[in-house]
Amino acid sequence: MTEPIYDSRDPRCKSPYGAAASGTPVLLTLRPPRQEGYSRAQLTARFEAGEDEVRTLPMPWSGLDGDRDQFSCVLDTGGYVGLVWYTFTLERLDGKKSQQLGPYQLTVYDGGEEVPAWFGEGMTYQIFPDRFCEGVENKPMPFPDRLYP
Repeated sequence: MTEPIYDSRDPRCKSPYGAAASGTPVLLTLRPPRQEGYSRAQLTARFEAGEDEVRTLPMPWSGLDGDRDQFSCVLDTGGYVGLVWYTFTLERLDGKKSQQLGPYQLTVYDGGEEVPAWFGEGMTYQIFPDRFCEGVENKPMPFPDRLYP
């Protein structure tokens, strides 16, 4: 199996792993195979809870890792709390081929909240009351602005 260009679970591609506390800089790195000839990359991030603010950041070439180029940037989460949806675009110097990766989701949480010591020592359930009775035909949804798969 071929190693992906980006894997959010790989610390070479995303650091820190998982959700990030607000104010934590998030390092994002693309790792395309060198033979594919990509010369430019950019990140587009949409801050959902921030009135859908969109930030586009260049991802300059940051070196080689074996037979892979690396393009990196740091996403500043500032004082933001909420979901960030992000995509990547890779382009060749000749502009003839580009590749888009994503969307991916980053959860940014309020790092000022203290996690109770007992949390994580047992089973935790998250209940979504708006998901009950979904089998009823033509049932009006309580939040029409949300998608229900």
